[in-house]
Amino acid sequence: LSFLAFASLLIVSHQQHLLLNEEKKRAQLELDLIGGFISESFLKQDYAAVSQFLWDWGKQRQHIVALTATVKNGFELVNYQREPATTKSFTIKHQIQFQADNSLDLTITTDLVAVETIINQLNWQLLIISAVIITLLGFILWLTLFKIALMPLENEIRKRTYELNITNESLQQERDFVAVVLDTISA
Repeated sequence: LSFLAFASLLIVSHQQHLLLNEEKKRAQLELDLIGGFISESFLKQDYAAVSQFLWDWGKQRQHIVALTATVKNGFELVNYQREPATTKSFTIKHQIQFQADNSLDLTITTDLVAVETIINQLNWQLLIISAVIITLLGFILWLTLFKIALMPLENEIRKRTYELNITNESLQQERDFVAVVLDTISA
């Protein structure tokens, strides 16, 4: 049981690490995908479209709690904040080049509550799986002991009991014979 508890702890820790890395990769990929649209809009000098797009994009994603977009000259294009970031969040910084000497710096803070919910679900599933495995191992152990140890032992007991019964019957017959012989001799 302690091995399973330790293994469960290691698996949970590993799953948290994997989910966090996958969430970061997903967010980075999403930023790469929207980078093309933002670059084109900047080349057309359509700053309002970029600002509105980033605002809407941040609002549509429940996991984003903060998004800031700042042009290289220091002009803040978007400063979106849904709610204060929890202690369980991570920040991704991404730079989108739209001219040779100009860029847009994006900073996105993502809340990990959804990731924790997934991890908690995995923990419960892992606990259930562990309980099933322990139950199966216990049943297999009982069945193995019963087949290997108890059944042969019971068969041996039955065999010896049968042999003792036969021996007792033989002894009883001999006693009866000796009793008849002694009765006959004394007569």
